[in-house]
Amino acid sequence: MTYFRENFQFPSLNDAMDKELYYLDKNWTSGDYDAMLNLAKSIVESTCKFICYQDNPKNDLNGNLDDLLNSMLKVLNIDVSKNDFYLKLKEIITKIGDVRNHTILSHGHRKQNKSIQKEEARFYSSVCIDFSTYFLKIFSQTKFDRHRIGELIEPENSEYVNLKINGYKVQLRECLGYVNSACIDFYKKIGLESAIQNATAVINAVLPLDADWKNRVTAKHLL
Repeated sequence: MTYFRENFQFPSLNDAMDKELYYLDKNWTSGDYDAMLNLAKSIVESTCKFICYQDNPKNDLNGNLDDLLNSMLKVLNIDVSKNDFYLKLKEIITKIGDVRNHTILSHGHRKQNKSIQKEEARFYSSVCIDFSTYFLKIFSQTKFDRHRIGELIEPENSEYVNLKINGYKVQLRECLGYVNSACIDFYKKIGLESAIQNATAVINAVLPLDADWKNRVTAKHLL
């Protein structure tokens, strides 16, 4: 696969964002640049929802792009009326959203006659990812949860952290200060079913708190 941008980092925080990033690259390869812009906008929306949800699961995650941006900025205690830098950032993303609304993928009854070109798609997508990673990094400085996938890694600025949970070695890897993945070492060959049966508490200890999987139980030994 030819990635639309080299060396960009974006943490694996949930399935929705992972899929959006996957299809963003896939559409870059196939030349579907209108779809790229649609996905880039969706990544910003998903970032806003992630930050709002992590702050408080009861936060309203509905609304259009402008509503979600306002909700995220409120969570981060950023008042754009008092900070021209953040105001301009918000305006840039809003403008990109407006461009998307005039492509063939737009909903509604607008005249949809704009086709996104290759370099435009690269630019718009890069801006949306940079915007999202920037605000995820800001949000990471306000969080106190550690060592679960999608949460913070400690010590900070460590690419890997090695832990012992219930006698098993667990290696965490970070991206943008968030735990991006966890690798559990069982010290011997073991089938997936046995791994789940023997190490449910270990798996629970590194999965996100709101993860939903059929074998999930309340772990007694959390990090």
